[in-house]
Amino acid sequence: MTNLPASHAKQVAEFLQKVRTARGRIAFVIDATMSREETWDAAAQLQAEMFSETAKLGGLEMQVI
Repeated sequence: MTNLPASHAKQVAEFLQKVRTARGRIAFVIDATMSREETWDAAAQLQAEMFSETAKLGGLEMQVI
């Protein structure tokens, strides 16, 4: 992995400090087309488990796309 120049590293650190939140964030993309029907139930179960676990950790900010 290549190290960033000091000026870039500072900019990245400042950006990360700005966007840091106490809660996790996720963009949730749903492909509900007929071609996905076979895996829909499995995906729904896995997602339910994911949300249950994140609730235990303090929640999750989510945007549905």
